[in-house]
Amino acid sequence: MERKELERREIAEIMHRARRLRAEWLARKLRELVEKLERALHIGRGREARAGA
Repeated sequence: MERKELERREIAEIMHRARRLRAEWLARKLRELVEKLERALHIGRGREARAGA
């Protein structure tokens, strides 16, 4: 009985850690994507302004 409880706790801890790592990875990827979009939009706006606005 005790061994099963210990195994269950270890599995829960591993799952928790994996979820946190995935969340951090997703957050980093989202940030990178937003930065790329902002750069692309900024460059686009710069071109429009130069073209004759």
